Amino acid sequence: MKNYKLLFSLFYFFTLSLFHGLFAVGNTSAEFLLIPKDARTHALASAVSSVADDSTAIFYNPAGIGFLKEKNVSLSHNEWLEDINFENVSYSMPVKNKFLLGLGFEYLGIGDIQGQESMNSPTREFNSYDFSSIVGLSYLFNKNFSLGGAVRYIEEKIDDEKSWAGSFDIGTIYRKRINSHKNLSLAVAVQNIPLKKPQFIAQKEELPTKFVVGGSYKPLGETLLLSTDLVMLKKSKPAANFGCEVLIYDILKIRSGYKLDPAFETSSRITLGLGIVFNSLLVDYAYLPFESLTDTHIFSINYKFK
Repeated sequence: MKNYKLLFSLFYFFTLSLFHGLFAVGNTSAEFLLIPKDARTHALASAVSSVADDSTAIFYNPAGIGFLKEKNVSLSHNEWLEDINFENVSYSMPVKNKFLLGLGFEYLGIGDIQGQESMNSPTREFNSYDFSSIVGLSYLFNKNFSLGGAVRYIEEKIDDEKSWAGSFDIGTIYRKRINSHKNLSLAVAVQNIPLKKPQFIAQKEELPTKFVVGGSYKPLGETLLLSTDLVMLKKSKPAANFGCEVLIYDILKIRSGYKLDPAFETSSRITLGLGIVFNSLLVDYAYLPFESLTDTHIFSINYKFK
């Protein structure tokens, strides 16, 4: 057991050093990669790097899929202002020799946009989209420790201009059962490490590289989940996310979250949500009362099967 704790500590210091080396001056692109992928993550204020109990873990910490014992698929739909939609799908499955595979796709589409040469001179309409796909593997060393990595393809299009990029993620999770009903998880992850930077015309830009240290605690088994993430994002001040989930009668999950983020004018963001459990099917909903110029509603479904 001591060897796995040492490995976790070494991984932490390695990723911290790597993270500092990645923070060069430059503009960030592909900001859509920072959008939470499903309703549960939204409701928990994105404090999920150590939670890792469904296929969406491939987006937040690829080590998380290592703890999944069943095949799992997740679908999500977000609708914002006007014709802005965000769609997401992920899938995970066990493979041979303690390896687990995760796949994910996300698409942010913006409908027709009226072009303008000047204030009173409209031009033709155009559209825009962002797309990424990710594939990763996790290895479960034992019931307590998992290590994972993933690679991502990113594509962005604005009118007739298109750009593509590549990145990879690395992460680890250490999970300890304290007694029959108490569980503690600790996580370290680095996301969006550039392999190829995006470039529109002659302008190269940086990806939103993110370093996350997280922890979650279940003091009452599956009845109560408390989670937190400390986030360092390129060209931004550190932020903290906090989440809470309560399971009632094995049917209803009530969730809330709080984001302490200097990027927001109020320096905070409250999130709310719920989930309804139907055996292996989970239907989730999240409500963001301060999202952009209007309230935002997010829906997703998650299904586990053999």
